[in-house]
Amino acid sequence: MNATESEKMIISIALLILRQEELLTMEKIRNTVHKVTEMLRGMNRFSGMENVVEDRIIREIETLYDVYVPTMSILDDMHNHPE
Repeated sequence: MNATESEKMIISIALLILRQEELLTMEKIRNTVHKVTEMLRGMNRFSGMENVVEDRIIREIETLYDVYVPTMSILDDMHNHPE
């Protein structure tokens, strides 16, 4: 990923926050990236914040943490499965 300086700043701060999590989920990554992005936008000190794409940052962090997303499965045989 060719990250801008703003994106690198968001990634760095988000990683510091996420390091404290025992169980990392996609939702925690997404929420953290959103909060950090909004915080930096609110500070209005960093140029290029209007070009930040949160989804790209989230994908980058997911690759760093190797987040596993299981696929859905359907139980074909209802025998011995409580309803």
